[in-house]
Amino acid sequence: MTLGDSIERCLKKGKGDEQSAAAMCSILLLMQLGTSDSSEEALRSLYPVLKAIMLDNSASFPARAAVSLTAVDSVLFYSLNTCTFSEIVRTISREFLECLKYLKYY
Repeated sequence: MTLGDSIERCLKKGKGDEQSAAAMCSILLLMQLGTSDSSEEALRSLYPVLKAIMLDNSASFPARAAVSLTAVDSVLFYSLNTCTFSEIVRTISREFLECLKYLKYY
């Protein structure tokens, strides 16, 4: 079991504060992996889970806020290394708008 697997499990099975902490750890993991293929693989496995929590109405607001911020950060971090600025803006705008809904609760 890897660190990425543990974070993914906490995101899926955890509640509230545990999901918030796992979301914050996931962006740290992606930053630590840098621009390697491992980072892309980790982002591909974590992003659907982050998105599912972000859209889940039954998840707590602090968890949804942390997950939203992490989703935006991870897309931005990955995009900075691979895309042009206009591509980054298009990609992140949807996630950022979703994130703004939860910032007032965070």
